[in-house]
Amino acid sequence: MRTLPANTRVSDGLEGALKLVQRNPTPHDDVPALEAARQELEELAAGQQVRPISAFESLKAQFWPQAESVDDFVQTVRERRRV
Repeated sequence: MRTLPANTRVSDGLEGALKLVQRNPTPHDDVPALEAARQELEELAAGQQVRPISAFESLKAQFWPQAESVDDFVQTVRERRRV
């Protein structure tokens, strides 16, 4: 697997992707399977036009009801799991 020289600069958006692609496999990893999975993931991302996240805040959703506490939510989940 090719790696970039240590002094190579890349944009912030590509840096995380490069780290993922250049991951050093451990001795127990199935390298051909990992390479195939990486290629499949890249093709899927390209097909869906996935872009790097530029701001963590963009993932924040405003769906939590104001009148419901976290404790109410946890209680509801526990009750539904018993059914």
